[in-house]
Amino acid sequence: MHRGWLAVLGLLVACGDDGVELTVEYGPGQTVVAVSTVGGRAIASLHPYRAGEPLQVESDPDRPIYTWILQAGDYVRANGAEVPAVELDALAVRTDGPAPSGCGRCLAPSSKPPQVMNEGESCHVPSWNRGAVWHPNGDDFRCAGAPGSRVCAEGNADDGTALERVRRTLWLEWPGDCACSEPVAPANLANLEIEAVTPNEAPWPLTAWSAREDGLVAGFSRHGAAVWDPATGTTEFTRFDDLDTTVRHSVALSNGDFLVSAGRFNTATFDEHQYYRVPILGGRAQAPIALDDGGRAIADRLVRLDDAGDFPIYLLGGLRGLSSVEPGAYACSESPFACQRVDIPACVDQRRYSRMFGMSILPDGTGLAIAHQSLFYKAPNEPPLINPHPSDAWSCFQFEDDVPRADGSGTVEIVELSAMTTMGDRAYVCAIAKATERCTSDFSVVMTATVSAEFGAFPEPDWRVTWSSGAGRRCREFLPSDQSGVVRMQLNGSTAVDLDADGVEIASRPLRDLYGSFPSMDGVTPLADGSLIGFGRENQVYVNTGTTSFDRIYGPEDTVGATYRAIGVDHRGDFVVFGHPRGVVRVFASDATSTVIEVPDLDGVRVEAAAIDTALSSADRTVFLVGGAKDGDAFFARVDVSDTISVGQPLALPADFDASLDVVDVAAIAPGRFVAVTLGTKLLQIDDDVVSTIEVDVDDPTTADVETLVRNEPDACSGNVPRVDAWRRVVGSHGVAWALGRYGYAVRVAGGVAERFKLDKRPTLYAATIACPDQLTITGYGSASELDDMVGGLVFYRQSPQVLSPDAETVALDARTLQLERFAQDELLALSISEVAYQRPNDLLLDTTADPAATARSVVLANGFVYRLGAVERIRYVRTPFEPLHTVQAPDGTVLFVGYESRMAIGRP
Repeated sequence: MHRGWLAVLGLLVACGDDGVELTVEYGPGQTVVAVSTVGGRAIASLHPYRAGEPLQVESDPDRPIYTWILQAGDYVRANGAEVPAVELDALAVRTDGPAPSGCGRCLAPSSKPPQVMNEGESCHVPSWNRGAVWHPNGDDFRCAGAPGSRVCAEGNADDGTALERVRRTLWLEWPGDCACSEPVAPANLANLEIEAVTPNEAPWPLTAWSAREDGLVAGFSRHGAAVWDPATGTTEFTRFDDLDTTVRHSVALSNGDFLVSAGRFNTATFDEHQYYRVPILGGRAQAPIALDDGGRAIADRLVRLDDAGDFPIYLLGGLRGLSSVEPGAYACSESPFACQRVDIPACVDQRRYSRMFGMSILPDGTGLAIAHQSLFYKAPNEPPLINPHPSDAWSCFQFEDDVPRADGSGTVEIVELSAMTTMGDRAYVCAIAKATERCTSDFSVVMTATVSAEFGAFPEPDWRVTWSSGAGRRCREFLPSDQSGVVRMQLNGSTAVDLDADGVEIASRPLRDLYGSFPSMDGVTPLADGSLIGFGRENQVYVNTGTTSFDRIYGPEDTVGATYRAIGVDHRGDFVVFGHPRGVVRVFASDATSTVIEVPDLDGVRVEAAAIDTALSSADRTVFLVGGAKDGDAFFARVDVSDTISVGQPLALPADFDASLDVVDVAAIAPGRFVAVTLGTKLLQIDDDVVSTIEVDVDDPTTADVETLVRNEPDACSGNVPRVDAWRRVVGSHGVAWALGRYGYAVRVAGGVAERFKLDKRPTLYAATIACPDQLTITGYGSASELDDMVGGLVFYRQSPQVLSPDAETVALDARTLQLERFAQDELLALSISEVAYQRPNDLLLDTTADPAATARSVVLANGFVYRLGAVERIRYVRTPFEPLHTVQAPDGTVLFVGYESRMAIGRP
């Protein structure tokens, strides 16, 4: 019970002309709110403390009176200052609903003191402030209190129920203009024009690479194409108009041009694909020429089969069904580009979303193709029919039984197929095998078999496992070998394993020893001409043409290696970006350029979050509170950004906080007032320069159980207990913060009190927008097990304050709940599942729509899609050129996206 609460000792002593006189013991700093009945109509009245004066309430003599005591100290402003008693005395009280001229809402009704108060709010007496009911009792009135009442002793259950009903009809009107209204979103983000800012050299990533027979290598993305000419050793980049596509693969055509496959992402149909021919002139790519779509194949891989006559190009991928993707293929001619669907049968128990990713024609015309869970065989055609032919029929084969080892030492269960190659009539398939012992991981195996058949007959290979990896090691793909009779496999992106013709290992060496190395080497990709492509940091691309070294053909010579997580907008409208190990980067929105400002006082600081301190900022300076880690300890300091940049003294951490827990995010909730989330589920509050801890109440008051913080069970194999580091983001506004994280944790911080809100699912929560504390949208991602009846994928929650009728049959405390927005999930499931619905949501932006009455948010997904939630243009979205970790939106709607590897991009409405 709150210190200083007073009990009422008196009772009704008289009914005079001035109403009912109640003897209530209350004192300085306290105010009585009463609800009575006058002339059959309920009225509310406010009674400030007056020393020596009795409390008089106008009331019909035969009707009960309801009273509550308000106390200074139970109410605080957004900046944490207590509301003085004189302001409690100035409240207006109503029983007929909130005042039409007010906000019409209470931003953060709390289930325990203190209550955060903002100007213009209409709030009920808090649910934790128990009142009393005065019953007519002959010539006087009898006082009965609700449990925990400040006014008098406990009454019965009926008294508590009656008080709760009346409390829900009573409104406290705080004076002043409405402190928080929904701002108009700055711009419509449906057609953001994305422009890369960094890396400064070659800022656009290229996602698909292929080579011609003459050694010319070309890389493509929706942003442009780069062509490397081995004769000159130079690379020419051509910028495309930003295509509404995701470039997936490319292949050289016989005339020297390149064919590019791309998935379109602004379309009303499932996974629609587009194909382009990119001419090469003078060693430079020309503008892409859109071709017919080639059918309905989801082409993840293009294969050139030169023996295929008029149809040498095969599109490999999947065929979209209503709720799944089946492996599929199309055979295509070059000029004109025209495709025919190949008869690829559906497989029994084929896993959903399995796609074909490889095809070979063996010397006798037998065909072999591979998907994630299946192999496909083609019977050889008798001349003059070519192999393959678009009219070919294929058969499906799945490893339903365990595959025996060639040495007779047992069998293995095949989980998934990952790569395929051939040598003569021998085929080699790399697969993932299921672990057989407890506490071991699945592992890779190589299966080999002779694949051959008579004309018109399907082959029946006798597959045997000839090689196995250690636990947890994965075969990435097969590489071209420089030795006759040797098959080379890339293992875990760092090792080359050579197998003889029987599939037995004869050598294992680091890739670096075979081909040389390049910075950040993490695997290589073979091209059709036998050369290798390697990808480095910051869009760097390297090529190896059979020599013992890699040559850089795209990207900057020197890399920065920065990760950008903390960003803001300064007083000039420029973006300020904090990265590590870099200093501060200023990005100029006007021309999408950037400059690095070295700040020695931030050396060694890993800045993870930043929020503007409006109490210290002005028209010519912006002050950020930044949080992160330095020398293994949590770190807070203020950074003053004006013509120069200076760093204040680090803030002292509270003695009861484990300093080794890094800062994850920080949010401003009022001028000079912040809430930070750290590892270990710990919350911190920063008031000016004072940092203090906040205890989190994880119990759900709507259940009989007492919930506690999630505690992970020890790992069954290692015995280690995984840490519960729940937090991923915190947002704040008007004295209120919302901390979001794993296990469905949504915690509201108000008045220094942190309370967990109940979610009807348990996804990981990633991002939120909070224009006002009661206008909150949260997005997260959950697996099927976390979402129960949902398949898994994106989820959206919105705070929906519950408006209860005083006539409701059930009366309970205000529930701490958030409502799941089903409409968003339904809409996303109707789109491309792989591109949208099953992507991690990294941020949310304010947005407008064509309908002024509609509320829209744009969700920034981990794959770079910016998808418009709740927009009239239901399927319109754009894409950034990298995975955005964080975004910030300027007042004019311009958006800065930042991520790993020094990557930044600007989106302009």
